[in-house]
Amino acid sequence: MNPFFFGDTNKQLYGVYHPPAAQQYRDEAVLICYPTGEEYIRTHRVLTQLTGRLTSLGFHVLRFDYYGSGNSAGRTDEGDVSQWLQDIKTALTELKDMSAVSRLSVIGVRFGAALAALASSETRLNKLVLWDPVTDGEAYVQDMMDMEQALLEQHRDRINHSITEMPHTGNEFFGFHFPDAVLESISGVKLNNVIMQASSISLTITEEKPVYKSLLENMQQKNLPVVCNYVPNDDVWHGVESLKLALISPVLLQSIATFLADGG
Repeated sequence: MNPFFFGDTNKQLYGVYHPPAAQQYRDEAVLICYPTGEEYIRTHRVLTQLTGRLTSLGFHVLRFDYYGSGNSAGRTDEGDVSQWLQDIKTALTELKDMSAVSRLSVIGVRFGAALAALASSETRLNKLVLWDPVTDGEAYVQDMMDMEQALLEQHRDRINHSITEMPHTGNEFFGFHFPDAVLESISGVKLNNVIMQASSISLTITEEKPVYKSLLENMQQKNLPVVCNYVPNDDVWHGVESLKLALISPVLLQSIATFLADGG
């Protein structure tokens, strides 16, 4: 494991490079695109575990933080979808240079999956894994608002607060600040409008939802090489109670590793 900073000296990104742990190295490297906000925290452990599975199979792996988040440079208000897409492009270039491979694949989780899909429209990938992707940015922002409001109400009831109303400010979600410009850029993302470029795509989902059925049908109509990988798991994305949960599913991790190793 090699933590380091890379990219533009004025916009340094923090990454952790994991070299292959297998005797036989693959001519392929995998970039992991984390979710945003509190979902980043709750997926950190499971994505580290997935990284270990991938390196044991001979993959080079890079995990990184977007500009303005995590350990990367920049303020929160300096990051938006456009910047994060540039960060993915920078990370892919860095990963290819340091691993000296000819094939690049990407795993994206939640909004990280939406970003990975958008990035693939400009950079053709070998394999692309969309794990419980955010398909509609506007609905995603509204969901965060609803969960934050429900959390405030829950805490008010718990302490018998005398204030009758605790309105949500619109910019604070579970301790993470999202400036208006960032929320606007997120809201503009519609995955059904994206033309993805990859030799093989896995739509990996833990819930059977109409939005995923619609996305799958849309991708099939575009003749994209997509397979749907449904691995049932507790809902850890929606509702106040989900904020207490971390996503840990050995079956799901193995299915992603198998897809990347064998092409699905």
